Amino acid sequence: MKPVKKIAVIHDICGVGKAAMANIVPILSVMGIEVCQVPTMLLSTHTGGYGKPYIQTIDGYMTGCLTHYLEQNIEFDMIFVGYLGTQERIQEVKLFLTNYREVHPEVAIILDPIFGDNGSCYSNFTMEYVMQMRTLLSYADIIVPNYTEYCLLFEESIDIVYNNKNVVPYQWYKKLDNYKIKGAVITSIPISNQEEIGIVITDKDKVDLLSFKKCSKSYHGTGDIFAAVFCGSLLQGDTILRACERAHTFVVECLVESERYEYDRREGVILEPLLKKLL
Repeated sequence: MKPVKKIAVIHDICGVGKAAMANIVPILSVMGIEVCQVPTMLLSTHTGGYGKPYIQTIDGYMTGCLTHYLEQNIEFDMIFVGYLGTQERIQEVKLFLTNYREVHPEVAIILDPIFGDNGSCYSNFTMEYVMQMRTLLSYADIIVPNYTEYCLLFEESIDIVYNNKNVVPYQWYKKLDNYKIKGAVITSIPISNQEEIGIVITDKDKVDLLSFKKCSKSYHGTGDIFAAVFCGSLLQGDTILRACERAHTFVVECLVESERYEYDRREGVILEPLLKKLL
C-alpha cells in the first residue's frame, strides 16, 4: 500500500498573490499529502486588491477529469471543494462528487463554500448563488464556512454575539443534521469580548467554542491556509477539534511572521519560511 494519502483539491488557480492553490499545494505537500489539482478557473491574480483579474474559464474540465479518473480507477482519500465561482461550477462539482462516490463511497468530502464575509456576500455573488451552494451541503461530510457563510447558508441571524455560555446550548448541529453533515468548523464567530474571535467546532452533537485574540492585520488567503492544514491534519488521523487547533495555530504563526515586514499585503502572508513547522 502506498504510504502517502491522496487528496483531490477542487479550487481556482491564481498566477499572482498567495491564495487558493498557491497556498494549499505547498502546505499539503509538506504535510506528506499528495495533492491532485482540479482547477475551477484560472486567474491572473487573486481577486483582492489587484483590480479586475484576467479570468480564463475552463468549462467541462472537471467533468473530463472525472471521466478519466474513473476509467483509470484513481482513488482519493479525500476531496476538498473550495472556490467554485459560478452556478455552472456548482452543478459540475455535484456531478463530480455523485459519480465519484458511487465508485468510491469511502472518500471523505470537505466543503469550504467561499462566497462571503463580514456580514454579506462578496460583490461577485448573489443570494441565488448562495441558494445553489446550499444544494451542495448534503454532499459534504464536513463543512468549513466562516460565520457569514454559515448564517446565509442556514438562514440564521448574522448579528448574534456569542460567548462560552450561550454558544454550547445553541443547537448548531440540528441544522447540519438536515443535510446529513457529520461535522462543521465555523470560523470568525463574533465574541462578546471584541478583542477576540471565535471558532465553533461541531462533531455530531458535541459543540466546542475556541476563542483567540484577534490579529491586528488581515491578509488574503488565510482561509485557504486554514483549510489546507485542517484537511492535512484530518488525513494524518487528527480529530476535527485537533485539526482545527493546528490550522488556527499555523495561520497565526503566518500572520505574526508577516507583520514583521513592510510589504504589499495584497501578496498574502509570508508562508514559505514557516512550512517547516508543519513537518
